[in-house]
Amino acid sequence: MVVVCASHGGESSGQYASQRRPSLIFFNDAGIGKDQAGIYALELLANEGLAAVAVSSDTARIGDVLDHWASGRVSHVNTQAIGIKPNMSVVEAIDAWAASTGYA
Repeated sequence: MVVVCASHGGESSGQYASQRRPSLIFFNDAGIGKDQAGIYALELLANEGLAAVAVSSDTARIGDVLDHWASGRVSHVNTQAIGIKPNMSVVEAIDAWAASTGYA
């Protein structure tokens, strides 16, 4: 399951995603924030073997999935998000990840 949630990538979002166990999830980086709180979920999920990506809040509105899909650009990836690179669009990132992992 690939999820574009568009919410912040903070600790609470990461804990929620951890319980659902998506194969790949996209958060909003929420401007990163203090102590990188806006992307905390990426490391949390990497430690559980789950791929997670943050989309730049400069390219997509927080909480707006359609805006993430249409204009979001990747800002950060965790170690499990194989094949995904910063500045990819959400669609490009999904395609690259699927090709790199064999996800169908």
